[in-house]
Amino acid sequence: MLSSKVVSERLRTMLRYKLVWRYPQRGEPETIEYRLTPLGKRILGMLDVIDQIDLEQRTKQNSLHEELKMYPEGPPRLVDETTRSTDLPTSPSTKPDL
Repeated sequence: MLSSKVVSERLRTMLRYKLVWRYPQRGEPETIEYRLTPLGKRILGMLDVIDQIDLEQRTKQNSLHEELKMYPEGPPRLVDETTRSTDLPTSPSTKPDL
C-alpha cells in the first residue's frame, strides 16, 4: 500500500510530464479526479508490454530456480565425450626453433 505522500508525489510528477489531467470535483469533501491524457494512454500501452515481458522473465527465472533445487550440490557438469584428459596439453607448448 502506498502512503498518501507517495501517491501525491507521483501524481505531481505525472502532471508535470502531462500524463494525467487533474479535475477538482465540487462536493463535501472536495475531491480530485485524475484522468490519463492521450500521452498517458500511449505510455500505459507500453507499460502493459513491459509488464508482460517482466512476467515472462520472472516465470522463466522461477522455473530455473525450481530446476536447480533438484541439484543441492550444484548443477551437473557437462562433459564432452570426445575430449579425454589425455587429449589435453599437460605443459605449455613451446615454439619451434627457427
